[in-house]
Amino acid sequence: MQAIRPGVDLDGAWRAVDALDDDLDGRLDFAFSSTLGFLTSCPTNVGTGMRASVQAHLPAVVLNKDLERLIEDLRSKRLAIRGFYGEGSAAFGNFFQVSNGTTLGVREAEILERLDAAARELADWEERARRPSCRGHGACSRTRSGVPSGSCGTRGSSVAPRLSTMPRCCGWG
Repeated sequence: MQAIRPGVDLDGAWRAVDALDDDLDGRLDFAFSSTLGFLTSCPTNVGTGMRASVQAHLPAVVLNKDLERLIEDLRSKRLAIRGFYGEGSAAFGNFFQVSNGTTLGVREAEILERLDAAARELADWEERARRPSCRGHGACSRTRSGVPSGSCGTRGSSVAPRLSTMPRCCGWG
């Protein structure tokens, strides 16, 4: 099960998947252990079985060579970063997918809270990475939202990092 929503609407994506899951739960028997939680075909999804993710466009983070630091920061928070198409894929156009790294011993609400905080941090990383590219450029200006515009080095990138983050909330299995 999967739900995709624009912006940072993890709750909306979660509600759609949860409603479908509740409906299916009334009709099907899921493999469940009182010790391990939901038993899935992939051992890394045992527990809640939920994989939630956000898609983020991070061109300035890549350009400034801050990606390794960002990856370490995310891993320290038990989050995973992958390429555009998920596990095993490369980044495409500086788009990355960030998701929860664990499903065992953590509640769905906690996964969503962590991921929501991470989405906002990703936007902050991108915004900070864009700032140096405007220093020393007389033709560089900022829009009302604080996003660089004009002829500085970030021209042509996403208008606002927070708006280019697309949550995806995957259900079980």
